[in-house]
Amino acid sequence: MTVPSRSATASTMGTALRRSPVLAATDGSRSASAAVAWAAGQAARTCTELVVITAYSWPVAGFDELSDAGHELRARLRAGADEVLTRAAATARAVEPDLAVRCEVTSGDPVSCLSSAAERASVVVLGSRGLGGVAGLLLGSTATAVVAGARCPVVVVHDAAPSIGTVVAGLDGGPADQRVLAFAFAHAEATGGGVTAVRAWHETLADAARTADLGALDTGPVARRARSATEDAVAPWRDRHPGVPIDLVIRRSRAAALLLDHAAAAALVVVGSRGRGTAAGLLLGSVSQAVVRHARCPVAVLRGTR
Repeated sequence: MTVPSRSATASTMGTALRRSPVLAATDGSRSASAAVAWAAGQAARTCTELVVITAYSWPVAGFDELSDAGHELRARLRAGADEVLTRAAATARAVEPDLAVRCEVTSGDPVSCLSSAAERASVVVLGSRGLGGVAGLLLGSTATAVVAGARCPVVVVHDAAPSIGTVVAGLDGGPADQRVLAFAFAHAEATGGGVTAVRAWHETLADAARTADLGALDTGPVARRARSATEDAVAPWRDRHPGVPIDLVIRRSRAAALLLDHAAAAALVVVGSRGRGTAAGLLLGSVSQAVVRHARCPVAVLRGTR
């Protein structure tokens, strides 16, 4: 099902169709509607098409889909999914009237449906709570697999989603930091916000044993190394985005606690994830999982390679 924009120009439509779309999952819940609105803004900012997707699952037992009753049930499920998408498209158009919006209905396992669709997306946007469709069970088994398994960034949106303000970039000194900073600076520049780069550090027992003045831990060698590494990581992005204000927060703390403290007043938090693979799928790292669960602003998780 395709829902065209009301007055999109041919050039804008052409640009959108040449790039990977922004994908928003919806099940008609309030949280999913907030995700669609956020996704519409992201698609407009990046000049891409918005694809809104929902899924319905066939009952495991009790209905033969070839029977009259099964055929009627499938028709009702499909009609309900179409209605959900119609409302979602209206939400997207209310935010961005000129946006190209395409709607898709899929049938099957929500994880498989959304994971397959995510392969062609630039960003996947999900609500934090749902009614049981694609965006349902978020932060449970369905969402853990989708958020942790997608190769593109996944943004989790709560009910209230301010689009303008500080973007918090969670850094840990690992290889994902550059991707986190790229996403954070691009979003901040597009929305007129600033970036706060947050890096938590802690001492090992060996570090503590080598520190003579324990009262000076915040200026000790571990703190200095963390600050130097953070400044080096941020430097190229500061140069590429000179109009974006940047603050550095480098503190002895638990990473999740420090990020959540700064997320309270943020428009977006961007984190990487070091989750490990399992036979059943990928798991989120503990820090990214804590931030996704407890931050009230949208959280972008950069788990994959795109």
